[in-house]
Amino acid sequence: MEELKSAINWFEIPAKDFDRAVRFYSDIYAFDMPTRDMGHIKMGFFQHQQGAGGTIVMGKTQIAPEIGYFAIIDDTEGNRIYLHSMN
Repeated sequence: MEELKSAINWFEIPAKDFDRAVRFYSDIYAFDMPTRDMGHIKMGFFQHQQGAGGTIVMGKTQIAPEIGYFAIIDDTEGNRIYLHSMN
């Protein structure tokens, strides 16, 4: 597996014990989770395999300048996901 910049780029899972959480996710996903110190916060990063993606149902589309953009994708399990971004 490799760490790529084209994956889902941000979500947070709070943890009372960071090291325990990293071990847990590393075990259930069967990979070593890379970690980094980001100033005063420690972050763990999920990895993924390139080319295992789903399909784009509707690409990035502007709703309105004051509302931003959306896109619709189907993941590899058939789940439809709606994404929103101001940019």
